Amino acid sequence: MRRVCCITTPRILVRGLCLSLLVAMCVALAGPALAGKLKLKVGEAPPPLTWTTLEEESLDWDELRQDRPLVMVFWATWCMSCKKEWPHLIELIEEFEESPLPPVWASASLGESADKVAKTVAKRELPGIALVDPKEKNGKALGIDFIPTVCVLDTEGNVAYVGNPKIKKLREILASLTSPPPESETP
Repeated sequence: MRRVCCITTPRILVRGLCLSLLVAMCVALAGPALAGKLKLKVGEAPPPLTWTTLEEESLDWDELRQDRPLVMVFWATWCMSCKKEWPHLIELIEEFEESPLPPVWASASLGESADKVAKTVAKRELPGIALVDPKEKNGKALGIDFIPTVCVLDTEGNVAYVGNPKIKKLREILASLTSPPPESETP
């Protein structure tokens, strides 16, 4: 007859409860913490930065955008929330790829080597332009300290959205940015 230690079960429950509370606190605090430190402000141009692709090409914001809306996802290979959000983001990519003005998609991995990022991008089949920020120079310059974070730039290069990947909100913003402006009638 096996005996179950009466101490083990409560310890497991307490550890699980503590972990759940910690995760809940992180999620609850992420919004205010993210908003207070970010240097990306809706309606303003982002600070001038140069990004590095996996192929070691340097691109600035305008080169990334290509006069189209830009969706930049800040993430890391180890981030479980990032892994959970990617399928939803990929659905959005597919939804808007046939738009009159399809957005450019880019993902910037923070604090990781190009080799590690390349393996994850290939394994998960992540679309768009893969960027690396191994020393988090750009991430720190932008005040990104919570991932995943999504930044959407409009066709003029101004921030249209920044925050957690809220799919419904991103869909609304992308719908407005990817449609051609109504043509004005001349009298």
